[in-house]
Amino acid sequence: MAFPVVATTNTTADTDGTSTVINMPASISAGDLLIVWDTNDATGTPRSQSGGSDWTRISTGANGTVISMAIFAKIAAGGDTLTLAGAAQDSATVSARITGHGVTNVSVDIMIGTPATGLDAAPNPPNVAHGGPQDYLVLESAHSDDDDDTATYWSSGYSAVNQVQSASSTSSCLTSVGQLAVSNTAENPGVMALAASEEWVAQTISIPPALPTTYTKFSDDFNRTDTTDLSADWDSGYTSQTNAQIVSNAVRTGTLGSSGVESVNSVTVTDDQWASAVIKTINTTNPAYVAVITRMTAPATYSGYRFVAVRGDTGDTKRGFLTSVSAGVGTDLATDTTTAWVATDEVRGISIGTRHTMQRKPSGGAWASTLTAVDGTHTSGRVGIRVYAAIAGAIGDAEMESYAAGDFTAPAATTPIAPTIKLDAVHRSFSW
Repeated sequence: MAFPVVATTNTTADTDGTSTVINMPASISAGDLLIVWDTNDATGTPRSQSGGSDWTRISTGANGTVISMAIFAKIAAGGDTLTLAGAAQDSATVSARITGHGVTNVSVDIMIGTPATGLDAAPNPPNVAHGGPQDYLVLESAHSDDDDDTATYWSSGYSAVNQVQSASSTSSCLTSVGQLAVSNTAENPGVMALAASEEWVAQTISIPPALPTTYTKFSDDFNRTDTTDLSADWDSGYTSQTNAQIVSNAVRTGTLGSSGVESVNSVTVTDDQWASAVIKTINTTNPAYVAVITRMTAPATYSGYRFVAVRGDTGDTKRGFLTSVSAGVGTDLATDTTTAWVATDEVRGISIGTRHTMQRKPSGGAWASTLTAVDGTHTSGRVGIRVYAAIAGAIGDAEMESYAAGDFTAPAATTPIAPTIKLDAVHRSFSW
């Protein structure tokens, strides 16, 4: 892996935050990650985007009615702009362009702390748990009243991103952003600095690195005769679960109303692993689940991480689960209510250290995260599947038509066998 990098930054100062065109960082290219940190003075209402909806406000906070903050993010399209609207008071804004990141969905992949507030000269950004470890870029920010900036404002060990005050006056506000590259599972920055005691709001966000190269160690297209035994590569026999079966070159549960759960026994993957499946059928009226599983135990105990594409559950309002299963009992780590899974979508589960991410790839599209969670219950195991169709529906309501799994470790190089050449003397004798 490699750390994400703050490539360029910019600042915007305004004495009337009613409508502010934000200065963007230089050299934006499609795919860059853009982050904007905004402070609005003398209000408890954070500013919002005006005249568009292409930015996501990923964090907000306020210290009474003295100061408010908002953080915005988007994946750059190129030529990106942002106008913020808020109170007719001072505003101070820092923007940054980040490269080498692994963000596919700014609402899911960026891990965010709980905003902290205070009244002193030492803003204290919160802890952020990002799991892993991986090579993260952690960004701390302080949003404070007045113009009490100081040259070295960042926490110990951090470095500057940028700092801007709206004006040099006691009616102004200040935004300060620092950074640190870390390889850990959680980060608590410490304290930042102001020149004098002021009301402040502080926040910490974490940017993940680009996903390492994936290596496929097992795949199955299920293109074979209908059978209730997937193949010798697969194990069923999990307590209180049924087998999966192949019908018309697709996998479905073996029993209506019960989960078909199986794991791959023919390959060993490393602890950091992934699994994916293409959805063939997913009913939107009755509950239908198509899931891949990482770090799965061998039968008969059913444990691991389950990444579930869902339709038709609770009036089709539940759309996804990232679940830790221990001895058959599931604990949802994260849930999704928005992703409209359809046939031909591909679902993928990724477990790297204690960070787990669920992703969707529409046919012909790109992977985008739908859920992420941090959990350390299961540390190793197999890859597997789960398919479920509710008893109120039909057994074919949930089906997958292909499966792949692997890890992030390149296969060992095979040393070619050098040929052995044996020369034998040939003796000829002639007699006359």
